Order: sequence, then C-alpha cells, then structure tokens
Amino acid sequence: MKFRNLAALALLLTACGGTVEDTNPETDTVDLADAPADSLAQLRVRADGMTVWAEPVISPSSDWLFEGRVSHSISEISATVNGRKANAKAVSARKFEIKMDTKAFEDNLGEYPLLIDITTTTGKNFTVMMVARARFENTTGSSKVYPWKNIEPVMVGRDRFFRGRVTAPADAEWVQGWNDDDSEPIAYQVSETHWNFDWYAGALAWAAHPTEDALDIVAETKDGTRYRRWSPIVMSVTKLGVTNEDPSEVWPVPACTSKVRECLGKFDVENDDLASCGSAIEVSPCLAEIPEDNTADWIQRYASDLRSAIIAHYRVHEADIVGSGGNTRPQALVSVDSADIEEVKDEDDNPTGFDLDDHRIFTHPDVTFPGSDMVWFGVYRLDGSLVDVGSFN
Repeated sequence: MKFRNLAALALLLTACGGTVEDTNPETDTVDLADAPADSLAQLRVRADGMTVWAEPVISPSSDWLFEGRVSHSISEISATVNGRKANAKAVSARKFEIKMDTKAFEDNLGEYPLLIDITTTTGKNFTVMMVARARFENTTGSSKVYPWKNIEPVMVGRDRFFRGRVTAPADAEWVQGWNDDDSEPIAYQVSETHWNFDWYAGALAWAAHPTEDALDIVAETKDGTRYRRWSPIVMSVTKLGVTNEDPSEVWPVPACTSKVRECLGKFDVENDDLASCGSAIEVSPCLAEIPEDNTADWIQRYASDLRSAIIAHYRVHEADIVGSGGNTRPQALVSVDSADIEEVKDEDDNPTGFDLDDHRIFTHPDVTFPGSDMVWFGVYRLDGSLVDVGSFN
C-alpha cells in the first residue's frame, strides 16, 4: 500500500514536471547610439530573469566578432542578420561569440539587427538583439577639423552608402581622408563648413580593419595651411536587447511610411541623394515599392544596336548616301549619341506597327543625312530581345 502511494505520488510529480509554466512576455532594450563612447561599457539588459552583457567593441579578424555573456547556461544558440546565417558559438557555459562576414556585418551597420536565439539548459527561450554602428572615437589632432561621432547608413539612388560628416574651416579649399589600405571615403563639400565622407559597399568595413589604421583627415585652407586630425574608426555595439517574445514583433524591420514615400516623390530615386528622406533602413522599403527604372540600360543597348544596324545599312547603301551628300559610315557612327535617344510613349508617335503594351520602342534622329526628317527606331520585346532597327520618314 505504501509503495502504491509512492508510485502515485511519482506519477503526479512527473505530470506536474511536464506542465509548461506560463511565461510573462518581457523585453528590455537599450540604445546608446548617441551616447559618449565611454558609456558603451555599460551595455546590459535583463528580461524574464535573463541578463545579457555585450562587449562594446566588435573585433575585426578574418570575420567580425561579436561577444557577450548571459546569466543562464546555454544549451543551444544560433544567429541571423537580415536572413543571412551567422556563425554562433557558445565558448563556455554562459559566454558566446558571433562571427559574420563583411556583407552580413554591413547589413548590421545598416541597422538590420543581429538576432541571436538562445535556449537555456532549463528550457527557456530568449532572443538577444545587437546592432552595431561605426563611430569616430579617440580622435586626436587639430581642433579645426572635427569628425562627427556617428557614421550613418544612407541611400544614394538604390545604393547604400555609409556617411561620415566633418566640420572644417570655412576657408578650406579641400578636405580629404586617407589611410594605408586604399579604403578612403568619397569626400565632397555640402556647405561652407561641412563636408561629407561617403564609403561605398565594402569600403567602410575595410577602413576600420584594423582599428589602428586610422583615417587621416586633412583640411587645406586657401593660404596653404593644413589642419590634420587622426581619426580611428571603431565598430561598436550601440543597441542591445533581450526578449522572450517574437523578435519580429518586438524589433520589426521598418515598413514604408507615408512621410518617406512623399519625400521620395521629390527626387529622382535612381540617382539622387535620399538621406534627407531618412536612414537607409527607412528609405529602402519605400524604394522597393517603386519599380526600378532601367531606361538608361535600354538606351545604351539601343545605341549599340543602332550602330550595328548602321554598319549593315552602309554595306548596301554607302555609295548612294555619300554620293548624295550624306555622312560617311564613320561620320554616321560617331553621330550616334545616347543623349539623343528617346523612348516612344504615345501610339501617335509610333509608326512601327508594334504595340507599345508588348514592346519598348526607342528613337534616334537620322545619322545618314543630318537634319533630315528621317528617324531611326529600335523595337524590343519586353524581355529585352531585339525585334528590329530601322528608319522611318
């Protein structure tokens, strides 16, 4: 009888042990993007009994290394950035490191969060979030040259750049940044005392690898005086979070807003600087809604096809054309100018007989008898295949 009671108690305890406790949703996030560099040592968050500490400086090696520790022992760990898998590893019971390649790291610098999924040995699930930022730190030299702390992701057309800003003397003739590994930014003046430094894809990460290879910022004034500031670029974790909720709801990637959409309507989104509309991660979803204008590629294609058609045309008609006072073949080929190519948008301007709903049609003024009423037409299917190049009066 006593044994049966113990067995029953064991079954009851087993059943209770299999019951999943209700978990209260908790999230903690700290954002120190605009804080002084020395405050980054205080990066710590806590939710549902889980405390997370992050090493503030990201180490460049063959990959980019994020390091952290947690208050519960790790059973499983994995990580992604913008859908790209990163190499996650528990280096001890409560310490972890994440390694990622430059492409994934630049996405993180572009404010796409590094999401680290952790299962503890007690069966609890958490997601740790980290976002890094490139910053000028511990700069030394002339106070006449001042690099702003944060290097920020912006969109220029459909390309993401990382933009640093530098204040220099009003009489500066030029301002430039140099280093030892040919990853210098594109420098240009935006106001009397302000200059932008833009790094294209891949260049910023290289500029900070290693950190000791600082950017040498030099400003030269009209009288030939040079001011120099030694400016290390440091990659730092500036945003840290932990949650036991769905990370896509806690830290959602921004969607297109009406404010950004309206702002983009004022620009040529294929070529203009779009930084005034928002950060790269705010502008990108709105750009994705706008069909990409590849007209320039089609124009270059037509210019090439037109030259080929002219060569074939002159093989048959060159003597008649030149004898009537027209251009020679070399003159005709030189006369092909992409700036003179236009796309036909109205059926009233389309003598080719091909439907504009199913074709793209381009025109160029005559190059055989300059100034004549003849026009050369190039007709393409929407898949890009050439239908015909010919002339019409």
